[in-house]
Amino acid sequence: MTEIRPKLLRAHAQSETVPLRSTQSESEELDSDSVCSPAEDGAAVLYLVYQAAEALTAAEDRVTDIEARAQTLAQRAMEEIKLAERRVNEVDAERRAIESRLNEANTRIKECESALEKSESRNAVAEAKLTAAEHRARQAESRANAARTAMVRIEEAIRTHLLRPDRPYSIKSSKAAA
Repeated sequence: MTEIRPKLLRAHAQSETVPLRSTQSESEELDSDSVCSPAEDGAAVLYLVYQAAEALTAAEDRVTDIEARAQTLAQRAMEEIKLAERRVNEVDAERRAIESRLNEANTRIKECESALEKSESRNAVAEAKLTAAEHRARQAESRANAARTAMVRIEEAIRTHLLRPDRPYSIKSSKAAA
């Protein structure tokens, strides 16, 4: 009977509609309508219940494992998202800081350009004044040269015409008379 039981259990496992045969050996001639005893049927059913319970337990274990892996993956994904968000925030803060420094630099550049324009304007005015002063200096020098030349001619004329020794009213003779 113990040899046939695994065969019956396998038959029940393969199909629920397969009728269980008697526990007698195949070589014995049996009626084709013979059925298993209620004890054997109960054992087969119990075996199937155990198999179903094992299958359910295995399925539940697989579901638990899958859920655990899904939770782990979800946690990793959330951590990666948080890291990415932190990095985005850091990059955004860096961008804002760079924009702020860029705006400050642009302001300083505009101030420098304004100062440069004012300096160039003052330089142009100073150059114009210098050019005018140089022109006046050349004119003054030219007048001074002309005055010097005129004075030299006047001195020469005085020496040659007024202070000649042959003149009766020279300065020498008037000094002698005095």
